[in-house]
Amino acid sequence: MLREFGLQIDQENYTMLEMIRSFSREKISDQVEHALKEWPRTRNSDNDLLLAVLFMNGVLLSPKDKEMFRRINFESVTRCRRKFQEDGQYEPTDPVVAQQRNFKALEIQQVAPSSTARQLQERIERN
Repeated sequence: MLREFGLQIDQENYTMLEMIRSFSREKISDQVEHALKEWPRTRNSDNDLLLAVLFMNGVLLSPKDKEMFRRINFESVTRCRRKFQEDGQYEPTDPVVAQQRNFKALEIQQVAPSSTARQLQERIERN
């Protein structure tokens, strides 16, 4: 995984475990920024970006697992789940999750007309 993203480890200075620990303490936005900065291929592929973030959190996948991971469009999976639930099918089984989604949807409906896309995204991430 390290060579795949162009990162060379100097075993004398630190171990892979220490590097993973330092990444896992960062906020997700810091991890994403680091991946985009250090591993240019993550700028072209959300799946490669997800693999990099998983790696920074200690998830080490085999080459076969990574290839299978790259074939799945996770955004499409999430979009399909949302569509089914918008159509009243397969509602969340956890009442807390359902309540949080309803609250978030109502909040976005109220502020969307007067907010920019960036402001909406920040509001979603805060809640």
